[in-house]
Amino acid sequence: MWQGKHSVAGRNFLFVFALTVFSISPVWAAPVARVDFASGKVTAIDAAGALRVLNKGSELNLGDTVNTDGGRAQVRFIDGAYVSLQPNTQFKIDEYQYDGKADGTEKGTFSLIKGALRTITGAIGRVNKDTYRVNTQSATIGIRGTEYLASVVNSLSVSVGEGAISLTNKAGELIVSSGQSAFVADASTMPVLTFQKPALPPEAAPQRKAAKSEELSSVPYIAGEQSILPTGRPPVASSADGYTTFSIYSSDFWVEHHPVSVGFNSSGVATQLFDSALNVWTDAGTAQVSGGSSGAIGWARWVDGTLNDTGNSVPFTGAYQGVHHLFGIPTPDSDMASLAAANVTGTYSVVGYTTPTFSDGKGAGLGDGVVTGSLIAYFGSGKVDTDTLISFQGGANQYHVTAAGMISNFSGDNATATHSGTQADCANGCSVDMWGGFFGAKASNAGAAYKLHSDLGFQMQGVVAYGVDSQVVPPPPPPPPPPVEVPIAVPTTPFI
Repeated sequence: MWQGKHSVAGRNFLFVFALTVFSISPVWAAPVARVDFASGKVTAIDAAGALRVLNKGSELNLGDTVNTDGGRAQVRFIDGAYVSLQPNTQFKIDEYQYDGKADGTEKGTFSLIKGALRTITGAIGRVNKDTYRVNTQSATIGIRGTEYLASVVNSLSVSVGEGAISLTNKAGELIVSSGQSAFVADASTMPVLTFQKPALPPEAAPQRKAAKSEELSSVPYIAGEQSILPTGRPPVASSADGYTTFSIYSSDFWVEHHPVSVGFNSSGVATQLFDSALNVWTDAGTAQVSGGSSGAIGWARWVDGTLNDTGNSVPFTGAYQGVHHLFGIPTPDSDMASLAAANVTGTYSVVGYTTPTFSDGKGAGLGDGVVTGSLIAYFGSGKVDTDTLISFQGGANQYHVTAAGMISNFSGDNATATHSGTQADCANGCSVDMWGGFFGAKASNAGAAYKLHSDLGFQMQGVVAYGVDSQVVPPPPPPPPPPVEVPIAVPTTPFI
């Protein structure tokens, strides 16, 4: 499945989950994941020791150990997490609890016994980072972000695509950030950064070829779901590679992927996303599409139709139910570093947005929204301030979203919103989650996906794109004043 998360060095937002130790016999527990793709010999051993063969559509339970032998498997969990298991890998689901929302009871603990995996994390760990763990013989992997690769061959090697992870063992803890790799020799040796990425087996030949794609289903896997459609990706008018994408769904899920190929229709609106490394894709299907682009950034909105998600059908009903995409070529790390070194302050204003959708499809009857606002990036200190106005009904109802001190990775849930208008909302301030980054050479664009939590029982989603107005290097401080010469006192009494 396309659904999951991912990112880019020096530019995103992320979130993780909560904690609860939940103990249920696997015999009675509902399935927690499904196999979206399997090739070669892939099996699972349950907690009672029974062996079964896994195929596309097979369900996984708490306590299962997946063994890929010489094959491969791609697994989607009910919280939206996505795990790609490489050949000769053993992966166990030790603890898992997710009830469809981040209410403090989520927990995911796994064991990578041997082999390699690439994962895009889901809801678990988005709010409380301590609720997600992958145990290996050399170290425990915790998350501070979204996507990483791990390989166990006696030692542990990792590489982070987006966000950050923590490696913890008896010797200490190491934080590995986006674009970095690390190595852990054993459980008693301190993890260290390295330039060597984990070596993975070559990718298997793709089973179907078509075009590029962009988006994901906002609907996570539900135990017992069997809506698998054996269709390939539809053709597109044109496509381009190397994008980073942020997607937010009216069903309360968001996903980030990188690198991604984006497919466009004849009007230049994005209608497909394809992550070749994970072999997952999403397509607008029968949905109503709209969008645009400016400079190095683009946006799209898919509503009121059935989307395709790596062969799965995902329906959305109505003009205010669907998914939003923000995409662009990420700013090179070297450009971000030079902007920081020069202590540049960048001022940005809104150049594009998508009309918001609502988790209940109604949004208290607000209708179409208009988004205006600005963003200031303090590259030297790594801070971003946003000031955004979302207006409905000709200004009769307005949500004013502000965030100060957000890290320039855009990782933050510290934005808040106030409301003014004909209906009461945000009495004590509505919380807002945001995920985004910088795009184009020298950070010529910025953008974010957002989710506003209304007091009226719904959540509002959309994306907003910014273009740079100015980038200013602060003047150097004035030179210090010259030293004040103090005259030497000359004695008035003559020396005798």
